[in-house]
Amino acid sequence: DIGSLSLAKDHQITIVLLNNNGGIIFQKLPVYEQKHIFREYFQAPHGLESFECTAKQFGISYTKINGHEDMLALQQRLQSCAGSKTPALFELIIHESEGETQT
Repeated sequence: DIGSLSLAKDHQITIVLLNNNGGIIFQKLPVYEQKHIFREYFQAPHGLESFECTAKQFGISYTKINGHEDMLALQQRLQSCAGSKTPALFELIIHESEGETQT
C-alpha cells in the first residue's frame, strides 16, 4: 500500500517491491482458465513500469532490479544496505511470463 511508505521514511527499513504488473498471483485460481475475463477483472494490470517517483516522493532511496538476471545484484545491494540508517526500496521487475512459472 503506497500510503505506508510515508511511515518508512523515518525508519531503518529495506523494502523489496515485487512488480509483476498486478494480479499474477491469481493465476493459481480456477478463474485463470476464463481468459476472456481474467486479465481485466482479476489480474487488473496497473501498467506502472517503475515506482521510482513514488519512492522519491517519500524520501526513500530507490534501486530497480530487472528480473531474475539481476538477482545477484539484488543480493549484493541488500547486504550493502544492512547497516544503513535510511530506508531503501528495491523494485524487482517480474515479467508476466516469469510470474506464470513461479509457485
